[in-house]
Formats: sequence, structure tokens, C-alpha cells
Amino acid sequence: MNISFLLQNATSVSGEIDEVYQRLALALQERTDYLKNSVEKYLATEMKNLTDLKNNLDFELKNIQVNIINFSIQIQYFISKILNHCLKLN
Repeated sequence: MNISFLLQNATSVSGEIDEVYQRLALALQERTDYLKNSVEKYLATEMKNLTDLKNNLDFELKNIQVNIINFSIQIQYFISKILNHCLKLN
């Protein structure tokens, strides 16, 4: 009777251990999937943010370049006016 009870108990405990293992393995897999998904979402968001930032910086750079060209044209115009005025004075 003790041997039978001992074997039954060992089988039961072994089964419970297997069940705990299965639950823990499932929980670990779910958590791993969640974390990987979070990393992928973060990467996608940050890549979009960096792309948007690059596009905004490119736009601002073009604006600055156009402003420099316009300013240069204005300076050349005023220099020519000043030179013409100086030449007329002589």
C-alpha cells in the first residue's frame, strides 16, 4: 500500500511539475513575443521620426539656401547701385 501510494504521489507530482513547466513556458513565450513586438513598434516609430526629421531638415536647408541666394542677389544689386552712384559723383 505504501509503495502504491508513493508511486501514485510521485506520478501526480511529476504531472504537476509538467503543468507548471507548460504554464511557465507559455508565459515566457507570451512575454518574449510582447517584448519583441514592443521593440519592433519602437523601431518603426523612431525610424519614422528620424525620417520626418531628416525631411524637415532638408526642407529648412533648402529654405536657407534660397534665402542666401536671394540675399546675395540683393547685396549685388545694392553694391551695383552704390558703385553707380559713386561713379556719377566722379
